[in-house]
Amino acid sequence: MSQENSVEKFNAVGFVMSYESGDLKPSEVIVGMSELTKSGDIWNLQGSYGRAARSFIDGGLFEDDGALTELGQEIADGAFDGVDAEDDWS
Repeated sequence: MSQENSVEKFNAVGFVMSYESGDLKPSEVIVGMSELTKSGDIWNLQGSYGRAARSFIDGGLFEDDGALTELGQEIADGAFDGVDAEDDWS
């Protein structure tokens, strides 16, 4: 088995479908957006994807080339999975 076959490839179509249906955890969103940015495909999708990527870049989650920052990696590792954005933080 070649190394290419042993590494799971990013499924851009599957990511977009799951993203659109709201079925992703924060870790999956950051990894997917990062992968789409790395490939450059993010800039060819609907404008909201590019704006989201720019927001993640400006927010320090990943670099212009899609590489995760330390904070982005924490999120990708699941640090915020299970946190409900609707929770009362007061």
